[in-house]
Amino acid sequence: MLRILAPTLVISIQTRLTSARTQQTSRPTRPSKNVIQDDTLTAHNTRILAVKSATITNVSNITINSDSIAALRADVSNTALNKVERFSSIQGQAKFGLTSALTINNLIFLNGNLVDITQYSGVGTDTLTFKTPLSLYDNLVVFYQVGANTSNQIYWYGVEWDTTVADPSVTRIGNVQYQASLPIQNGMVRAVVNDDRTVNYYLDPNNSNKKADGTTANLTGADGQVMVIVPTHWERFERVGTKRRIELATVALPGFTKVTKYAIGAYEAYYNTTTGKLESRSGVMPTTNKTRANFRTYAAARGTGWHQLDYNSYFDIFSLYLTEYASFDSQTVLPGATNATSADWSTYNGSNPVIATGASNSYGNASASVPFSIANFVGGTATLNSHEADYRGIENVYGHIWQFVDGININYTSSTSAYAYIDSDPSTYADDTPTNYVLAGKITNASGYITSLLDNSLLPQTVGGSSSTYMTDYTWASSSQAGVWRVALWGASLSYSSNGGFLAASFDSPSGRVYGSIGGRLCLKIE
Repeated sequence: MLRILAPTLVISIQTRLTSARTQQTSRPTRPSKNVIQDDTLTAHNTRILAVKSATITNVSNITINSDSIAALRADVSNTALNKVERFSSIQGQAKFGLTSALTINNLIFLNGNLVDITQYSGVGTDTLTFKTPLSLYDNLVVFYQVGANTSNQIYWYGVEWDTTVADPSVTRIGNVQYQASLPIQNGMVRAVVNDDRTVNYYLDPNNSNKKADGTTANLTGADGQVMVIVPTHWERFERVGTKRRIELATVALPGFTKVTKYAIGAYEAYYNTTTGKLESRSGVMPTTNKTRANFRTYAAARGTGWHQLDYNSYFDIFSLYLTEYASFDSQTVLPGATNATSADWSTYNGSNPVIATGASNSYGNASASVPFSIANFVGGTATLNSHEADYRGIENVYGHIWQFVDGININYTSSTSAYAYIDSDPSTYADDTPTNYVLAGKITNASGYITSLLDNSLLPQTVGGSSSTYMTDYTWASSSQAGVWRVALWGASLSYSSNGGFLAASFDSPSGRVYGSIGGRLCLKIE
């Protein structure tokens, strides 16, 4: 028996419909913001279980008997609002049966509301516990697929590119339905998070000025830090001849590495001089003119799990972006704030931030190029018109100001050799050292447009391209230096024009570097 738990007891329904459900095999149209589509069940042998009531506020028992379950999906909907929310699960193996204890891996509620899966102790029983108020919905439909004819199912989606091809576009690969539904990306959600790493409340997916329940949200930091929560997922990076692949999955698969749930600041970081803590809050100018070590200290002051934006988090966000947009040319597909001149910016305010945090609030969890204007910027009299690059609720994911990235150190051992070292433990992040770090590999010591990346990394291996070929972004190196350590910056800033973008990187800053156009971002290890 599959038991779906909601907050209070009202109904108990054990209805079974035996009609089959056939899914389209062609790529569907990108879903609208209000209806999230996740066609997890892609083959035949799909069974439908329907439960309907005036209001879903109770425990609903659904009997599946002893079928072998290969995949499961549930839809909850509000008829009046024409709103549908979906969550889904797939077993990584070909099939499993209810004759033994049932395990459904990594259920993801695609609008960001979390769903817990707890393996029940009783044989043949599993409990799905909703952490969203089902009283908001009036209909529940559960689809499940039996295990037959699923052994060839692809449980991952991703992209691949040929390193010999200059076109910055990449090819989508893997499960076609996942390419359309983007289950991991659609699981990214803005929330207000407490210092103890618990969620105070989720924000409305379409407007962050409101809580998920429709009441007014407080984004000033008084209720907690405004973060984008990234769900647990799995990833694999492959090299096949001249091709490179990024593959993502919502379940554990052979050869895939787990990325545990984490949160990244929705906004560029602000340093509160009163509390001594780094913040992710709306309505303030981002803090700059601090060292990377300063940002590290301010972030850690929030408590366990809090840290400055690090390499692994930024790499993961880029992988999610690339899998979704299928292009290295971020400035074309998601334009950002990189179109000012350095002379105008310097004259305007000494090359300090020009955009207060929160311009993307009305966009919620969406990706968008949010327009903004700065009066008297160009030549001291004309208006600068630009855009923020906001990815899945992460404001100014590149552009506006450079972002310090922690957990990576660059060592120029000679005038011709540079090596990158990576650390995955925020408690041991430090500058100018390989201690506790792992050698990632040799990177280019030359500046130029990136043409290739070190395998399984964001690190530039070769240069020589242009703003419209290969990775399309520029990297800066300390090519004439030897025996020096450098910190990492990513994303470029307002005045970098076609050199900027998601992959734009600077490895020529000493650890003591402070500047008005270099800032940070808050991150959190949730698990």
